[in-house]
Amino acid sequence: MAEVKIFELGAVEEKECTRVVCMSRLNGKWVYVRKKGKETWEIPGGHIEKR
Repeated sequence: MAEVKIFELGAVEEKECTRVVCMSRLNGKWVYVRKKGKETWEIPGGHIEKR
């Protein structure tokens, strides 16, 4: 199971990250996404691509 840590924005160097999760609120409500071809709502996330 993955370990989850929460950091303040800018507190971690980009090179230290391998995955990111973005939790956003809009007008007091959480924002979720539905991926094409799926029927579930999810938290936006993904991997960091090399430049």
